[in-house]
Amino acid sequence: SLRYGFGQGYYPLRTALADSYRSLHRCDISEDWYQLTNGSSGAIDLIVRSLIEPGDVILTESPVYMGTLRNFRGVGARIEAIPIDAEGLRMDALEAKLRDLARQGAKVKILYTISSFQNPSGATLSLSRRHALLELAAQHGFLILDDEAYTDLYYETAPLPSLLSLANGYGVITVGTFSKTVATGLRVGWIIARPEFLALFGRMRFDMGQNQMS
Repeated sequence: SLRYGFGQGYYPLRTALADSYRSLHRCDISEDWYQLTNGSSGAIDLIVRSLIEPGDVILTESPVYMGTLRNFRGVGARIEAIPIDAEGLRMDALEAKLRDLARQGAKVKILYTISSFQNPSGATLSLSRRHALLELAAQHGFLILDDEAYTDLYYETAPLPSLLSLANGYGVITVGTFSKTVATGLRVGWIIARPEFLALFGRMRFDMGQNQMS
């Protein structure tokens, strides 16, 4: 526990997280789909540093958590906002933005969403819009970065099927954290993605590993 936390992270924790996710979302993932990180902000930073070149377009919900915008600005991304309503990201506005960017010759690299209990609105992306979003991502060739920091903050009704589970991980990268459910100071987060994505992220890591003690 006092060594550098290299690799994908503490195996028993990755196994427990995968077991929980499979049970909740009925999807076939394993501990090999998990990369532990220093909080979800560390996860998002690693993802965008691996995938984004200066000037690449990232679509975000509006309003959205301001901390993540700092990650995006830090890699020189062009940030374009899509409005939300009570059912989450507005598909009509997203389609209009994609058409506008296509006319400009700008290609979207990533769409960032907080699909469940969005911060700051609290909105949850409806099931029909989840399917529509996945279809648009496939048509236009952009990745979906789904921030599930708040997904476990439910009471009687379990959350909707995750974007990752609906897509079987194709074109969807998910991040999570214990910051909102246990304690912010733990700084234990993770990426859930198909192993080929994690292999790329592993080559781009320059930190000294995760906090093994936490």
